[in-house]
Amino acid sequence: MMCDVQAFAQAVRVVPRALRQQLLDIEPQWRQRCQEVRLQMGAPVGLFMGQGLYFLGPDSRVLPRPHPDGPVARSEVIQGTVKTACEYSLYSYQREIAQGFVTIQGGHRIGLAGKYIQTAAGEHSMQEFSAVNIRIARGDIPLCQEVPAFYRRYGMGSTLVVGPPGSGKTTLLRGIIRWLCGGQERYYKVAVIDERGEIANCFYGQPQNDLGASAFVFSYFDKVRGLEQAVRTMSPDIAICDEIGSQQDILPLQRCAVSGVQVIATAHGRDLEDLQRNPVLRDLLRQGYFQRILQVEPGSFAVTGRFLEGAS
Repeated sequence: MMCDVQAFAQAVRVVPRALRQQLLDIEPQWRQRCQEVRLQMGAPVGLFMGQGLYFLGPDSRVLPRPHPDGPVARSEVIQGTVKTACEYSLYSYQREIAQGFVTIQGGHRIGLAGKYIQTAAGEHSMQEFSAVNIRIARGDIPLCQEVPAFYRRYGMGSTLVVGPPGSGKTTLLRGIIRWLCGGQERYYKVAVIDERGEIANCFYGQPQNDLGASAFVFSYFDKVRGLEQAVRTMSPDIAICDEIGSQQDILPLQRCAVSGVQVIATAHGRDLEDLQRNPVLRDLLRQGYFQRILQVEPGSFAVTGRFLEGAS
């Protein structure tokens, strides 16, 4: 589950040349482990390794604490990184900027922080960027075999993938999509409602994450519009979306149910009991909109399944 050296090099290509070279000169084992490169205005260059934050020191050394002679993220570095990530056309990337990140080739995500603004048209965006977080895309992680075994035992059904933030829910979701669209059982028609670009990481319409042969992606559609359009125009067997739990999510799930489309979605929570503390999710479970629960164990990508007896 580590990022390889080639992925690191691909991700940091958006950084201005001098700092980019310092990053590429880091020892290979650190480049392999690195998950994020963090650039904050006036602060030392940070490297998140999964177990903690390290810092880039002199001579491209990776250090547990900032070094007084280590590189610092100046304004020109941050602005240059944003411009390169946006292919020197911030206007063309306004929707992504408003979401707080830009996806570059390879599926790497450039998180943005800056000054909030509201345009004349009433839309929100960001300018005067103060920090950049380069999240290095991991390779496709194989789907743990407990999941196919669970579905073979109980059959397909609308499913909630449950886990706390950062536990690997979206990673597991990608693996489920690849399995559904890879022909191991059959080629399911799968609609992926990628509301924030986190599932497929599309770059010019091409998913940077392998989702299989029969998945079609609705990028940056909100769940209501995306699910409605998918059901109306693409006749999916299964619809996939991330992070449900609000009142607005109820209507599109109802439309999927009456159309015979199963839904696999993620939700924040440690277990089924935690989900039931959310009134929206509790009602959806009671009304039978979800019959399967897959619980992700943080840090291990281990999965336990649960079948809700009597749900229809």
